[in-house]
Amino acid sequence: MRIDVKRTTTNEKTPVLAVLLILIALPEISECSTHWKVTELGRIESNEDSPFTLLRPYDLASFLQQIERSARLDELKKIIISKDIPTSKDPNSAAVSSYQEKFYSTDADCLRAGQELTKFSFFETYLISWLSQGLTLPKDVMQTKLASIKEFKKPYCDSIDLPFNMGTYDHFESIQSKGNITMYPEVDFLKSIFIEPEEYFGHLVHLALLTNGTSWVFLTMASQYFRLVGDYPNAVKCLQRALYYSPKTYMNIPRLSFSNLLHKLNFINESLSVMMSNIAENMDNSVFAYYIGNIYLTLGELKSSLEWYERASKIDTKFELAALKKHAVACHIKLEAYLEDQHDNLQKKLDQLKDYQSYSDEWFHVSSKFELERSSPKSQTVHKGLL
Repeated sequence: MRIDVKRTTTNEKTPVLAVLLILIALPEISECSTHWKVTELGRIESNEDSPFTLLRPYDLASFLQQIERSARLDELKKIIISKDIPTSKDPNSAAVSSYQEKFYSTDADCLRAGQELTKFSFFETYLISWLSQGLTLPKDVMQTKLASIKEFKKPYCDSIDLPFNMGTYDHFESIQSKGNITMYPEVDFLKSIFIEPEEYFGHLVHLALLTNGTSWVFLTMASQYFRLVGDYPNAVKCLQRALYYSPKTYMNIPRLSFSNLLHKLNFINESLSVMMSNIAENMDNSVFAYYIGNIYLTLGELKSSLEWYERASKIDTKFELAALKKHAVACHIKLEAYLEDQHDNLQKKLDQLKDYQSYSDEWFHVSSKFELERSSPKSQTVHKGLL
């Protein structure tokens, strides 16, 4: 069997050699690149500045993580741009103090009140005077001259023992612990008594009690004397006896005095309980309504306080102090509402800043890791030298 071998000419060998030469030279020409770009001239070249040109191009796990980082950075960029970040130059924000000054100078209720709510007194001794009710000390007692008294006597009321009675509030803590309670002298009582000095007034009441030890009028006066000198146990004893012997028509006077005393000593709920008994029997009494407004104010119940001041003002349109406090409370309620709104806005801005900071921190962390994994031409040279 004959086999003919066809010889290949030189021209037929040339294409094969050319391909081999290109394949051998290709690594030197292209080096190692993972990303390519098309130039303006249409040439395809390696993109050395690609974020996916890595220090370890042979590490598939690193390459996949870099893809995840790139996607997360794009996502974080969109989130951060969309955030409404509050700044210190917000034209709608103003200092609380400056807003308060402006509010007090422009609000109608604030202007009518004339001063801030905190500058009013809520524990003042504003009583229904026994003089205004046509009640007074006996004429022969009033004829006693101050200069004729050699020793001043005090109008003690405990010579009369009383049984336990709910009507005299024996169940109150302020009564049961009266021996352990101290109080300051209430010198403002002198304004409504018109008899000075207090030792002289006390002595006259003592003489009156000698003539009638069960008179609710004299007993109420005695309690006022002991409040003048700051003697709580004896002031309470006299008031309890005044309540016990007082006819229903006049019981509101010692009851108001008792409520006022408890209010000043911070037995607020007990004071309110006494006044509610008073107002239930005297619905059209402006002073009672005013006092209940005071009590609710010290309890921090502004809306209830406002209702009672308004009621007192309607009952007595000339009750100036009730009207002033009504406007002061209305002013304060509106101011508090604004400050609470400001607080909510500030808290919202703080939450926004915290949220923004968390995304910024994540951006910094991911971006730093992203850049560390990248390979610049210079770092590639160094990396090759290490290999």
